[in-house]
Amino acid sequence: MSIATWGLAFVATHVPSRVLPESMPADSMLHFAGYLVLGGLLLLTTAGYYARPVRRAILVACALILYASVDELTQAFVNRDAAVTDWIADVGGAITAVVALEIIFALVARRRRKAMMRDRSERVGPRFSPSGEHGEGGG
Repeated sequence: MSIATWGLAFVATHVPSRVLPESMPADSMLHFAGYLVLGGLLLLTTAGYYARPVRRAILVACALILYASVDELTQAFVNRDAAVTDWIADVGGAITAVVALEIIFALVARRRRKAMMRDRSERVGPRFSPSGEHGEGGG
């Protein structure tokens, strides 16, 4: 899925300018949205490899920043302009996706840990105090 989307994005960004319709939405918004999707899909693809979250986020962000640079520079071959503003929008979309998904992953992991701790404490049952009384704590 991620590879297909990446290929589609490459083709879409290399359509010659003479073929593009006149009434296009703001170019920077399209760049941002495209890299938001690419960043999200790439992060979801790499999430299954059990890399540390910070390392995974940095690798995905660096890969997308490098790809955005190549993407902008190769547009000259199809009579399109490489624009710094487009590159900034690409990077902004990629980083937004990476940060947002890593925050979601962290929140989900935290919730799972709390649920596991709650389940574990329910399974063990109440603890007994040294004095022989039933209760939650000692004493």
